[in-house]
Amino acid sequence: MVGSIWGGVDLTPGWDAMGWLVALALSGQVIEWMLIGFGLPKFPAEVGATLLLIQPVLAVVAGMMFLQVRPTLIQCLGCAVSWPRCGWYPSHRGLAW
Repeated sequence: MVGSIWGGVDLTPGWDAMGWLVALALSGQVIEWMLIGFGLPKFPAEVGATLLLIQPVLAVVAGMMFLQVRPTLIQCLGCAVSWPRCGWYPSHRGLAW
């Protein structure tokens, strides 16, 4: 809806765009969540919760590094709030890795 303000919205993307969307979905979501789901039961609950909190922050960092994406102010604020919590709770509980 918002895209129609600046230009146009193409509701029928070509096969190359669909291929990129599938690649993005598989690499950015499916594989990551499969790895998280596989490894999560092997860790204490505190470490697992920390890993779940780190995943979106690392997605923003990976987008910056590999795709030259400039994060929005909201994304930067979310990372700034999330990142210190990832290190504080495990070290506060004596679970530093």
